[in-house]
Amino acid sequence: MLEARTAPIELSLNILTAVHARWVLMMNNLSKEDLKKCFVHPESGREISLDTNIALYAWHSEHHLTHIVNLINREGWAS
Repeated sequence: MLEARTAPIELSLNILTAVHARWVLMMNNLSKEDLKKCFVHPESGREISLDTNIALYAWHSEHHLTHIVNLINREGWAS
């Protein structure tokens, strides 16, 4: 997957932007009852509600963003 390392970052950012936009459209149409529905998480094998999973995904995204921002600052890449 060497090409993934050399491809412009904008390609990956565009994918994430589009996926998140679709999720927002979908989630805006969910009821409170829908958000309480559960599924078995494929990694943990545990039952988890959709609202909890959304919150975990949001936290995880912020966690990764913090790592990226810290790297940018540490390396002096900010312009």
